[in-house]
Amino acid sequence: MPSSRVLKIYQYSSRVVPILDWIVSYKKEYLIGDCIAGLTIGTILLPQGMSYAVVAGLPPVYGLYCTVPMIIYSLLGTSKHLSVGPVALVSLLLANSFPKGATIFQKVFISNAITFIAGFILLGLGILRLGFIVHFVSHPVISGFTSGAAITIALTQLSSCFGYEIDSSEFAWKLVYETFRKIAETNVATFLFSFGCLIILVGLRYLPLHRWLHLPQLVPQTLIGSSAPLLTSVLSICLNYFLDLSGKFGIEQVGRIPSGIPTPAFPKLSSLNLSSYIGPTFAMVALVIAESMSIASALALRYRYHIRPNQELVALGTCNILGSIFHSYVVAGSFSRSAVNAHTGANTQVATMIASFVILLAILVLMPLFTHLPKCVLSCIVIMAVFNLVDYQEAVYLWRVDRRDFLVLLIAFISTLCAGSLYGLLSAIAVSLLMMLYATYRPRIKVLPKDATRREGLVVVNNDNSSSKNDASLEPLCLAVSDNLYFGNAGSFQNKLFHLVEKERKIRRIDIVLIDIKGVNYMDSSALRVIRAVKEHLKLQQIELLFCQSSSNIHLKFCLAGMSSNSTLRNLEEIFMELSNKERKKMEMLQVHVVPEGQQSSSFRPLEFLYHNESSFVRVQNNMKRSTSAPQFSWR
Repeated sequence: MPSSRVLKIYQYSSRVVPILDWIVSYKKEYLIGDCIAGLTIGTILLPQGMSYAVVAGLPPVYGLYCTVPMIIYSLLGTSKHLSVGPVALVSLLLANSFPKGATIFQKVFISNAITFIAGFILLGLGILRLGFIVHFVSHPVISGFTSGAAITIALTQLSSCFGYEIDSSEFAWKLVYETFRKIAETNVATFLFSFGCLIILVGLRYLPLHRWLHLPQLVPQTLIGSSAPLLTSVLSICLNYFLDLSGKFGIEQVGRIPSGIPTPAFPKLSSLNLSSYIGPTFAMVALVIAESMSIASALALRYRYHIRPNQELVALGTCNILGSIFHSYVVAGSFSRSAVNAHTGANTQVATMIASFVILLAILVLMPLFTHLPKCVLSCIVIMAVFNLVDYQEAVYLWRVDRRDFLVLLIAFISTLCAGSLYGLLSAIAVSLLMMLYATYRPRIKVLPKDATRREGLVVVNNDNSSSKNDASLEPLCLAVSDNLYFGNAGSFQNKLFHLVEKERKIRRIDIVLIDIKGVNYMDSSALRVIRAVKEHLKLQQIELLFCQSSSNIHLKFCLAGMSSNSTLRNLEEIFMELSNKERKKMEMLQVHVVPEGQQSSSFRPLEFLYHNESSFVRVQNNMKRSTSAPQFSWR
């Protein structure tokens, strides 16, 4: 008994803290890959974190305070390869959320508060098991926003490569205008130094140096390209220190960077006007979810393991809550670093732990060495990092496959460039949701084909044994609905049904409209009300509305609405096959005589049909209406 209780406690604990699940099965063979991947990610994040902090409008060292969030994620996350930390798009959103003219102290204060609130929202979404909301942000939206934001980020750093500063802005057109307006202030030495750094970064990333240098297979092929930012930074520091480029040519350097981790402090939310930051915070949350979950899901699919979306939200939320206490700003999963983490051999989140220790060591010991790092190098690293975020291949693919999704991507891209990152993301999400609603606004109603066999079963012959041209076939108008019906498309369903009925009545007389609803899985009360109104309207025109092939939940709703007999017909094929096999000869010999009201025809035999009532079949007979006009059938 105690052992089973301990086992249950362990199983529950391993679900809350996933490291308890995989650490017991950790193999020593995993350690080499985890060490290489951890050292690689640490060396990438060291200059990249400082660069992203500059994009966010914070001092460079604040991009390295992500050590605590990285450790927390390695304990709580379910992805083996996701690398969390500062990312370019979140940094841009954070920079645009600061009020104009804010000091560094105010920016740090606001950053800590936003990070705490974002973490609390993520944690709440995970606890409430709302991880499915990530699917409401389509990939074209993320692709268009990412491409537009990447260009905006590159434009914010372009002036630094020319050696002068411009006013910060979230509008791409304004950044372009300000950059070229001050082009005369260009520092030639800074421009040439930046150009050289970009050449080195491109060369280290794309040239096959691993093959040219004949490196052993143990060294990952992506190691040189991944280490390009750190190698470029070290080379720039050495050149600036020994040649005194800052003193001689005016190349601006980073300056003194404080060492060590600052004293933990809980964000003071009471002294912050939270209403001013709700929009940016939710936009950052949406971006964190979309970016982190998409890369985690893709890597899990590629390497054949499972992630738990709700647990991922809990992990990301806890990361940001505790990170805000240690002065980290909003962290998310990184596309580039996660891909490198997987390619360099990471097997578990031990790689993330090693990377966090590399960053921690740099904060404690190596910060004085970065004093002589030119600022333009950080800008070049950012430009190179966001270059791959411009997803032009997705635009070409969507243009070829789905023009509607291409339009969504284009709207997201243009709105991000013109209206800023926040409103660009929100407008793109709104357009995506409107497209989704538009796709369901018009339910698909298909007219089922008529073949000769079916028509033979429902032909009416007059009393002189000659076929009359004025007597139309009494075959039902057979339709099929393949979309769910709800308040948003019930009106469209009604209009389209009336249109099809009127169109068919111009050709022949209709007594029955039979609708196949096997493709309908959901129907709300508004749709039921509309169906009742449609049924009553058609009844006034001597037309009966019937449904067949309903699912069990739709059948229950029809029963509760008092329309059960109209939802339980068997499928159309069985109905017409029964007519063909059992009633064909009888119908061929049947002569319908026009008789006065109240009299019976001795030649009349009521037709019989099978209605499906859950597990049993109930045989129901129909009556034939008679009048002085043309004969017609009615099924009740």
